[in-house]
Amino acid sequence: MFLSCHDDRRLYRIVTCVLVAVMGMIAARTAAAQTVRLEADASVFMSDNPFLIPGENKLTGAAEFVVRPEVVWPLGPSTTLNANGAIGYRQYHRRYGNFLTGRMNASLHHRRNEYLSVDGSVSYARELPPDALTDSIDAAIDSLSIRESYTARGSLTWNPNARLSVVGEAGWQKTRYPRSTLLATTNIRDVAVEVSKRVSPLMTVGVRGDLTESDSAFGADTSTRTLRLTAARRLAAAWRANIEAGLEWARPNRGPGQARGVGAQFSGSARLCYEPPHTVACISATIRSEATGLGELGREKTFDLTVTRRLSEHGTLTASAEYRSARFTLLDARSDVLRCSTAYDHRLSNRFSVGGRVDYLRRTRPTGERIDATIFWIGVTFRGLGE
Repeated sequence: MFLSCHDDRRLYRIVTCVLVAVMGMIAARTAAAQTVRLEADASVFMSDNPFLIPGENKLTGAAEFVVRPEVVWPLGPSTTLNANGAIGYRQYHRRYGNFLTGRMNASLHHRRNEYLSVDGSVSYARELPPDALTDSIDAAIDSLSIRESYTARGSLTWNPNARLSVVGEAGWQKTRYPRSTLLATTNIRDVAVEVSKRVSPLMTVGVRGDLTESDSAFGADTSTRTLRLTAARRLAAAWRANIEAGLEWARPNRGPGQARGVGAQFSGSARLCYEPPHTVACISATIRSEATGLGELGREKTFDLTVTRRLSEHGTLTASAEYRSARFTLLDARSDVLRCSTAYDHRLSNRFSVGGRVDYLRRTRPTGERIDATIFWIGVTFRGLGE
């Protein structure tokens, strides 16, 4: 039922590569690296249904160890390479077995001059469905298969003057769900151009156009074209807002016999942040069409709320709520996922901190069945190799 670390030999090659990378990062500290960081987490948790399986309400515990290295290389006066990653091992004490998860990311920033800069990145991630619950609506469909994603992105920023900015972006993402019978490997390609102008010290306006295409192992192809107006405004000393609003033209399936697209429909997002001393609070919402592992577009709505409050010199409290829902045209069904979390982190010293977290997870399947779970975490974090 589950894909554990014993089920895929590729994982051992991944572990080897990550360990080699970690050793290289540490060795680079004595070479050209400007900054080397290394964090390690050890935690335990308990949940009544960690994988949100129908009818699976049995208390189980788990232990996890995660290592997160990061290195920043200055390749020149105007070029910086950042490499970071994480590798984790999780062992459940009942039924679910053990899992190897992680991510690797490398990004390059090059500032050609005061007018032109280039950014690029490549990444790989291997995640358990509960950990990536609200990242994609796919977790509402299949909560058992590990998600693997490969991403490459690049952007070019041109500032012809102090007020005007032109940004061109392009990206590719491949998402696969090994051994899933419900979700298929999906490739997504997108290009975008955004032109923005600072019209006052507090406000920037612009226009953005996007083209996104996808193809699925199920044989379905989709495309979406979007045109939005954008605005960013500093409302007061502690308030700022961003908004995008426009139209999208979606073609749910470009296969034979299903070539008709959907008429123009609204697409947009809004974000509002409040940042007084010791506190950061942000709320955001979006509505748009997204490619899914089902091989079709889902009309998605998302809502996010995050509040971080520094209680003292050593203690920080964080609360968040993330919600994502999607309507599927071909299935004539709706699904949603929800994550609510409250966490406290207490720094004991420059090297060590302890913390705890409570998560509430919920997914609603296309059949209408709702499954939820509560997870209680406690752990310790070690930070080493500073700057």
